[in-house]
Amino acid sequence: MKSHNFACFVFAVIWLGLVIPAHTADSVNPNANDSLTFENAEASNIVIEKTTAFPDLSDDVIDRADPVFSHDFQRLAYCTAEWGRHVGHLIIRSSEDGTIIKDVRLPDGEGHVAWSPDDKRIVIVWDLAPDDLVVGIQSPHLFFVDSDTAKVIEVKIDCAYTIDRVIWPDQNKLKLMRRQDPPFEVDLDNLQVSSLPPEVSDVVGKDFQVSKHKNCILELDSNNRLLICDRNRSYSKMLLANMGRFINYSPDLKYVILKNEVIHNGLPSVGLKLLKLGMRPTPILDFEIKGLDQTLTPEQRQTIKNGFSAGKRIWLSVYDGKTNPINDKVVGPDEGNVRGQGYLTQIEPVFRFKYTFENLPAQTNNIVSSLQVDTGEKWETKVWGILAETQVKDIVNKVVSLVKAGDTTGAKNVVDNIQDYYLKKLVQQEVADELKK
Repeated sequence: MKSHNFACFVFAVIWLGLVIPAHTADSVNPNANDSLTFENAEASNIVIEKTTAFPDLSDDVIDRADPVFSHDFQRLAYCTAEWGRHVGHLIIRSSEDGTIIKDVRLPDGEGHVAWSPDDKRIVIVWDLAPDDLVVGIQSPHLFFVDSDTAKVIEVKIDCAYTIDRVIWPDQNKLKLMRRQDPPFEVDLDNLQVSSLPPEVSDVVGKDFQVSKHKNCILELDSNNRLLICDRNRSYSKMLLANMGRFINYSPDLKYVILKNEVIHNGLPSVGLKLLKLGMRPTPILDFEIKGLDQTLTPEQRQTIKNGFSAGKRIWLSVYDGKTNPINDKVVGPDEGNVRGQGYLTQIEPVFRFKYTFENLPAQTNNIVSSLQVDTGEKWETKVWGILAETQVKDIVNKVVSLVKAGDTTGAKNVVDNIQDYYLKKLVQQEVADELKK
């Protein structure tokens, strides 16, 4: 009997294209037994674990330069300036919890910050304002701060430029980026300044890290929402709305820095926020829809069928339910509480639904409505249904039964007829698990 099951399993892998479960693939994949971690999580598993808002150092803080991560991404540094005092602070914080590690007082205002390649020093470049030339300040100042001892060394360089950003690519070279002008380089051995080709700006002047996460990327959409998405954008989730300006993030996506302007004591100020991303259990993304068919007209059913047959996406929004307080009966969607959006993955014999854009988690008994076909047809909240648990197990049992009965063609047809990639992947995995038993 065991050899028969193994033969069925081999068929499933070769003929149905099933995914080999981790516990059967140890000889091929040395990491097969690894559990789900942040590093290999899908976008649906990732949430904001902690938010840290950086408070003002005093009531007179008027601005903060953009914070910069250390190369190991365990610390971040930025400068603040105090109103009317010509006093600056270099702040070094922990990326993990936002606590202040160092607060170094400096004899000047806001500056641009960069870490040395070994993270042992920080350079601050004071920008050259137009009125500085009037009062006789001819050159930007460089301050070098030891990140452990907080010792400060001040250096003046022989140039008169407006600095936009500083980069420290190796121990003996600084690159200073200028607004609308070619960048230049400072040799830290002899403090000589030399111009660089304009194209260097395209290489070293970028503001954002590139995601090195296995499965996910971060995006800022046109509505100023911070999203985490699968790399193929088949699923995305809103992490934060009205978030201000997107500054930077660690390549593994664990830490994100945001910046937004606020009014403080009647003056414009800048607030910083540090997000630490973490994990949640895998949510349910695949559902059946109950009752949708009863709200559709014959013409609407035909439009859905035509669109689905033509490969068009048929979208539905997910809402909280609106309940009649007299009899507790669900009477439709609560249009004021939208949770997200998804699309139909099957229309016959039952409607199946894939949740793909999440503001809030979808769950059974939520309402789907506002149906829209990619061809442009749209129906408002009179067309609605209720989310229910999907019957993936029924499909799995059917495929397993066909395989064990020797009907390989029938089993393959059932799998091939699943149009949604993720639903097919889920069925394949569970069939492979069952056939291995």
